[in-house]
This record gives sequence, C-alpha cells and structure tokens, in this order.
Amino acid sequence: MDNYLIREDAAWVSMDGEYGQGVVVFESDALTDEQWEKVTDMSASDRPVYIVAILQDDKDTIEDLERELAGDYPAGYWDEEE
Repeated sequence: MDNYLIREDAAWVSMDGEYGQGVVVFESDALTDEQWEKVTDMSASDRPVYIVAILQDDKDTIEDLERELAGDYPAGYWDEEE
C-alpha cells in the first residue's frame, strides 16, 4: 500500500485536544473493520507498529501482533527472545 505518510519528526494536535509526536497518516479504509477492532483492543505502543505493518504488507509482524493480542504467547515471551 503506497498511499501513506510516516513522519517521526512531526508533532500533531487532534481536533479533540490530544497531542503527541510522530504520526502515520493513511486512508481509513486501508484497514478492514476487523483490523480496526484489533487496533482498538491492542496496547497503544503496538498500534503504530501494527498499522505500519499492514501498510507495508509485513505479514510476519501482523501475525505476531495479532497472536499476541489473542493471548497466544506466554507472559514474557518477547523478553526471552532478546
């Protein structure tokens, strides 16, 4: 999917007053309803990684994050790999 922008050096303010640094801009229909539901359910730190993986068609990262969300990995799994 080529229609997106990643700016780690940019700041943002949303219309409802949220703010932060780093932004991924993409068409909302780039994700399916099921993927949006998963975004809602996952941790905030996993959301950009998951969305960028979808936009870049990184199937391994998508699968890992979806399996983590589903509870398929034991606690501390990611710590043991490092």
